[in-house]
Amino acid sequence: MLQKHRTLIIIITAGLMLAGLVAVFGSTAGLKLEHQTGWHFTDVHDLQISKSRNNPIAQKKIAPKRLIRTDSLSQKEISRLDTLKLKQTLLENFAIGKDKTCLDAFFTALDKCGDSVVHIWYYGDSQIEADRVTGELRDMMQSRFGGSGTGYVPLSDLATFRYFEMKTGPSLVKLNCFNNRGNKGFGFAGKVYKFNVKDSAFKPTTGIKVSKALRYSKLYLTYGQHNGGIVKMYGADSQAISVSIPMQTTSGRILLSDKGPHGNLKFSLPSNGNYFGLMFEGNKGIQIDNCGIRGHSGDGLKYISDAVLNKDAAMWNAKLIVFSFGNNMIPVLKSGKKNMDFYTRYFEGIFSKFRKAIPDASILVISAGDMGTVIQGEETGYPNVAEFVEAMRVAAMNTGCAFFDAHAMIAKDGGILGWKKYGYAGLDGHLSLAGQRKYAKEIYSSLIYEYEMYQILHTSP
Repeated sequence: MLQKHRTLIIIITAGLMLAGLVAVFGSTAGLKLEHQTGWHFTDVHDLQISKSRNNPIAQKKIAPKRLIRTDSLSQKEISRLDTLKLKQTLLENFAIGKDKTCLDAFFTALDKCGDSVVHIWYYGDSQIEADRVTGELRDMMQSRFGGSGTGYVPLSDLATFRYFEMKTGPSLVKLNCFNNRGNKGFGFAGKVYKFNVKDSAFKPTTGIKVSKALRYSKLYLTYGQHNGGIVKMYGADSQAISVSIPMQTTSGRILLSDKGPHGNLKFSLPSNGNYFGLMFEGNKGIQIDNCGIRGHSGDGLKYISDAVLNKDAAMWNAKLIVFSFGNNMIPVLKSGKKNMDFYTRYFEGIFSKFRKAIPDASILVISAGDMGTVIQGEETGYPNVAEFVEAMRVAAMNTGCAFFDAHAMIAKDGGILGWKKYGYAGLDGHLSLAGQRKYAKEIYSSLIYEYEMYQILHTSP
């Protein structure tokens, strides 16, 4: 008899324990009612932590919770929020205050881009050189929100562009904030151009060929510290357009044409000033400025003047700053908490600088992706990348930035070896054309999921 009771007690106890586990982990909706005032999103990372307590790499720092008030929402809107949250697996839009998230400033600007141009400054390394990824993302954003042109284009570049052929003048010297840190006067993209007046064949000219396939409305010259003078632009008909450059101590712009010229354009420039590049602009909608620098890991951006960042962000209406770094650090990563804390502080310094200089813009951090190597004849992914990505995530969270997990995106298809197999990337992590499109589409979809949630929560009566 005692044995029968003991068996019954064990069965009942096991059932209660199972019910408790179901209550904790069984919600597939991803939402729970909190104090009858709103819906509280359950972060998928919280579930990952509880399943991986013994794995220090898998543990994630818990993000601030987003309390979403649903008092004025319809059941249909609540259901839509639920669906969007389930789709959102790669981007974390952290809470930064009551009813406010990291991307709200950008989304507010998106609602107004029918009347103005909203710029996205996209910083990165060789992964985005020559408008890689950014070109695809720009096409998607402009298709939905309007816009034309390509935004910022440097006066010279090692890589080739889709719509441009560089015809850089031989006396023009390019400096960037990564390779030439001792210099001053960089533009918001981290580059500055000066003429070498001591060149034996000195000629203060440069040029660019613009494809007729490019739709845009306005062409600007952007410049830095300058003593003033006259710029002459020669078009396909060899007729010169003369425009005056005012004196400048930080940064400025002049409109060269509001007719969107194409073909071979040649510029005769005053030799006594700093130049940043050209801006191919539309009249409204979205613009993405590619600010890629080869070999860079972000720290050189600290050498851009806060005054330039602040002034240019206001001048170009920059409302989203994107940082896509980390891949160049993967081959030399060191494991352990001490090193990961260092990486967190490293990125916090970069993000904090821009947060301070451009306080009314949103910031999105895109993590390192993945990269492989060959060990004893076998291709394999580098170790410690997930740990490093978490260090970047913490830096983003600590500085009020949204976070996109590119490493998790690649891991869905088998990591770097899977991406190599499917033709998305090489073992070194550099993307193919198909990989660029996939990368851009994942970022775009994640931003749109968040934007649609924002619209539901901010347009309901």
